[in-house]
Amino acid sequence: MLQNREFPVEIDELVVVASSAYGIDEPTCHAVIRALVDRGVVEDRGDELVRN
Repeated sequence: MLQNREFPVEIDELVVVASSAYGIDEPTCHAVIRALVDRGVVEDRGDELVRN
């Protein structure tokens, strides 16, 4: 899903899209985002994510 997004991307927007398009609940979305940040795939800048 991140491959099709322009960065920076707002975290709330990403959660809404994942929830509505893929049926992923909000806690799971945030867990996936945390994992991506922890692995260095993206950087959390408050309300948005940027590519590393």
